[in-house]
Amino acid sequence: MNVAICCIFIFIGSNVYRNTPLNLAGMAIERFVAVCYPLHHARICTIRNTKILIGIIWLVGAVPGVVDLLVVLALRPLSFFTTSRTCYHQNVFDFEYNIISHAVFNIGYMCLVWVLLFYTYFKVLFSAKAAASEPAQAQKARRTILLHGVQLLLCTLSLFTSVLDGALTSLFPYYSLLVYTFFKNPVFAQEPRYILYMQLIINDMITLSVSVILFLFVYLLPNINVAICCIFIFIGGSVYKNTPLNLAGMAIERFVAVCYPLHHARICTIRNTKFLISIIWLVGAMPGVVDLLVVLILRPLSFFTSSRKCYNQNVFDFEYNIISHAVFNIGYMCLVWVLLFYTYFKVLFSAKAAASEPAQAQKARRTILLHGVQLLLCTLSLFTAVLDGALTSLFPYYKSIIYFCTFLLTSILPRLLSPLIYGMRDQKFKKYMKSSLTCGSVKRAIGLSD
Repeated sequence: MNVAICCIFIFIGSNVYRNTPLNLAGMAIERFVAVCYPLHHARICTIRNTKILIGIIWLVGAVPGVVDLLVVLALRPLSFFTTSRTCYHQNVFDFEYNIISHAVFNIGYMCLVWVLLFYTYFKVLFSAKAAASEPAQAQKARRTILLHGVQLLLCTLSLFTSVLDGALTSLFPYYSLLVYTFFKNPVFAQEPRYILYMQLIINDMITLSVSVILFLFVYLLPNINVAICCIFIFIGGSVYKNTPLNLAGMAIERFVAVCYPLHHARICTIRNTKFLISIIWLVGAMPGVVDLLVVLILRPLSFFTSSRKCYNQNVFDFEYNIISHAVFNIGYMCLVWVLLFYTYFKVLFSAKAAASEPAQAQKARRTILLHGVQLLLCTLSLFTAVLDGALTSLFPYYKSIIYFCTFLLTSILPRLLSPLIYGMRDQKFKKYMKSSLTCGSVKRAIGLSD
């Protein structure tokens, strides 16, 4: 595409892209004045002042785009604007100055929007609660404020798109470092919790890889051979359901270690851990096997040589598939939640009672909280289809956005927590990771400290 035309579209797009959180911040200010200073509202929030505020919003939103254009005009020859390039921001505005200016403006916008969010909405919340003569009015005010807050929170995420991209692209190298550290040091292969953790990391790597491949199939190859598609969907569905089951297994291991420490070495052996992993993979594969059997029975073999869009509902579209998914999802939900509540509350109270120092109890509670949050997020993956169906029925014109957001919530976010729990917080794993990064130069220090 012609660079000059591309610059115009990028400038307009980035301008209105940043206007939304700024506009919601302006709405927060207007509600703050209306609720907290009702006698001055008519004098401050006039039509003239509102138009001035809108002008300021458009001006502030346009500043990053103007800076980008000035940098390119200063550092590129005019002939650059007559050439053709793939039209996206990083390909046109690719100077270091552009990167620095984006970081500065994003930090500035983030600080401005979050300060206004917290100050005005909490002031409005407490003022509305105190001023409402009836409980119903206070409840309605709180609901309205909550909706505005959620909307403003989601809009501020747009300021961190590049940060999210960097986090996702750096996830695989970090996973690779964890896997390398585990297999390089045999000490981890002798502890069941590290074996289960590494099984979780490898499973997450496969899940993310298959998910990305399926996304590419949907967008780049609209129609793909059904047999190949079935293989990817089967692998993806199996590893997708393995994660909450694996976390449930880790919950059982921690439960035995804390509540029955004298029996831990006898129960949580290497053999039993491998047996548990086999059960996890077998149970996680059952829904996929049922789907394949249903399609093999009810479809002719020529179906597998045809081409279709590669996503689960388009290939496994029989009523039997829907029923089997519902049955398995309810079963997984009951299993994981029962184990979550029973084991983690038992571990929580046992750790609190056994800790001789408050710092130890606090660390135990934080670890349990992280595991609980991760398990809670992973169990949402069992309801992705239900969540997608409910949201797309309410907002039918935003299907792509809804599918992508639920994918981030139920697939990416839980897997961002996996490296954090052991890779960053576990001191033993952290030491060996440092040794791997420094090519073993601190191995002696690790050996002495262990």
